[in-house]
Amino acid sequence: MTTTQDYGPVELLTVGFTTEAPPAPVIDAILALAAEETVSLLDLIVVSRGEDGSVAVVELEEHDSDPLRELELALVGLVAEEDITVIAESLPPGSSALVAAVELSWARNLMSAIATADAVVLSQDRIPASVIAESAIALQKTLG
Repeated sequence: MTTTQDYGPVELLTVGFTTEAPPAPVIDAILALAAEETVSLLDLIVVSRGEDGSVAVVELEEHDSDPLRELELALVGLVAEEDITVIAESLPPGSSALVAAVELSWARNLMSAIATADAVVLSQDRIPASVIAESAIALQKTLG
C-alpha cells in the first residue's frame, strides 16, 4: 500500500514548442532524465495543436518515438485531464507541449524523516534556471 512517505516532491514541467512535436534533443534529454536515480519520471504527455486547430493528446505508450515508448512511468495518469485541457487551449496552431511529472527522488528520505517526526514542510519553492543564471551573472559582475 502506498503511503505519503513513499514519494518525494513532484514537479509538473510543461515545455512549449513551435513545432507539432517535441524536437529530438528534448526527447534525448527526457530519456537521459529517466535514467537518473535522482529523479523519477512519473507521467509524460505530449499535447499538440495542428495547423487546422485540431488538438491531439498523446500518452507515452502511444508516442511515435520508440525510445519514449520503452520508458516505464511510475504513475501514468497523474497529469490531470483539467491540466491537459488548459494546456491544449493555450497552444497556438502548429505547436505542441510536453508535460512531464517528475518526482525528486533524492528527497524521499528527507520527506519520510519529516513525516516520521510529525513535522510539515512550511514552504517549498522552485526558482527557474533562467532566474538563477541572471542572478549569478549579476553577482559575478558585482564581485568583479
